[in-house]
Amino acid sequence: MSATARHYALFTLPRRLPEADLPPLPRWRITMNTPSGVKRMATDGLDTEAFPYEGRILREPVAARRLRNNQWGEIDVQTLQFDVAISSDFVDFYLPADAPETLRGYWIMAERWDAARRLAVVEWSGVFNRGDLRPGVLSVEGTNVDQAVFTQPLPSTVITTALHAGVIPDVGKSVPVILGNVPRVPLVYVREDVLANLYDYLVGHGTVTVSAAYRNGPNGTLYPIGFGECLNASGLAATSWANASRTDLYSGYTALRFPVFQQDFQGGRHLLSADVLGLQTERNFARAIQTILTNTTWGLGKTVDVASFDTAAAALDAIPNLYCDGALTTPVQAQDVLAQLLMVRGMRLGTRAGTTTWTINVDTVQTETRLDLGDALDDGPRNMLVCEPRSAPSLAEAISTVTLAYRPDLSTGTSVHSVSRTLQAIGKPLSLRNDFIRVSETADRVVDYLGKRELAAQTTATATLAYESLSLSEGHLVRVTYAPYGF
Repeated sequence: MSATARHYALFTLPRRLPEADLPPLPRWRITMNTPSGVKRMATDGLDTEAFPYEGRILREPVAARRLRNNQWGEIDVQTLQFDVAISSDFVDFYLPADAPETLRGYWIMAERWDAARRLAVVEWSGVFNRGDLRPGVLSVEGTNVDQAVFTQPLPSTVITTALHAGVIPDVGKSVPVILGNVPRVPLVYVREDVLANLYDYLVGHGTVTVSAAYRNGPNGTLYPIGFGECLNASGLAATSWANASRTDLYSGYTALRFPVFQQDFQGGRHLLSADVLGLQTERNFARAIQTILTNTTWGLGKTVDVASFDTAAAALDAIPNLYCDGALTTPVQAQDVLAQLLMVRGMRLGTRAGTTTWTINVDTVQTETRLDLGDALDDGPRNMLVCEPRSAPSLAEAISTVTLAYRPDLSTGTSVHSVSRTLQAIGKPLSLRNDFIRVSETADRVVDYLGKRELAAQTTATATLAYESLSLSEGHLVRVTYAPYGF
């Protein structure tokens, strides 16, 4: 029987241990950072390695790794569980007598170790989540991400009375974070000084520029505001919107100052909005994600691997008219924001091995075959231990169309445009939303990409692979030759 080779892009690779009777059987070593230094554990060879081990791993660690969906690398929990027999030194560290210190949040790195080939492969990297201490045994659970981070609201800052001593009408509201170019951004009213005739509105975090401003009117109408109605830094009528956009009034913010109370015909006050040229580097989706992760004022305040974000940004720059344009005007959980930003090109967040430093990868065309897989019925490799038949989704699970809603109205929170792709005649529609897309061509490119990726993911196969497959990761290209199934 002859076999032909087919190429498949690897979307997800659940990491599972081979059975004990399937050679080669690699051993494990685990390194864990602690306040008192690095602790090392191993399954065997505790006395023969160049550096000492403080604990013996009692049972095979269980590492779980998967993606949450087919469209993008949305963050999912990846866990590690193991038991370790601990020395008195380790017990003293884990339960110090002088402080209620625990290991939560410190990084763990687990490696598969093949002593015969002197080869170590990082199987899992994350942080200590929890531990149960029994006589002589520490049961450890690790997680690849601190999930609490991704439930934090963005923006994480709100207006408080600490801004100034006067009247702050919009106290408690969030100051917008504006990524790229966004129209009709609601302004935040933060100063009402009737005696001095000073009325201030915050535009957004950082240095941004207003290109137009509006007052609300009856039945949802908007009335343009002239830049000359604002005061510049000299206290005179502004000569342009750039001259009116001020960063000298409130540290870290851009604001507009008016000498007249913005009163409507019913005696109340107008709601103001503006077209804003926001953070321009962040029009690249990878840079927007990087800023959200690293910003210490309104973001998550985390450390990132700059090189990986440089690579991702360059990959996105190579795609024409792929622009991030959106604003965070009300608190939204970070995981929901990041999911929308990641989807545009199947981006995946991870951590650098042995650290809590964030990395990013972009789904790009793979031309290099990372691994040849086969059952060795001919002269090919024998590294596919078990291969299940290829399967297609049922009618209830198949996706017929992908629709992307975009360009939200910031005053109502509803998307005003959508674009679709038809994948096949059967199945159900898949509806997605992206609040950071405003350019029609960007939306068209994104839904086209997501539709093709979803269609490719309709056919799947499950396989148990040999030890060398641990070098694979999501997105790698493999070549599969399996004669019993004709491919």
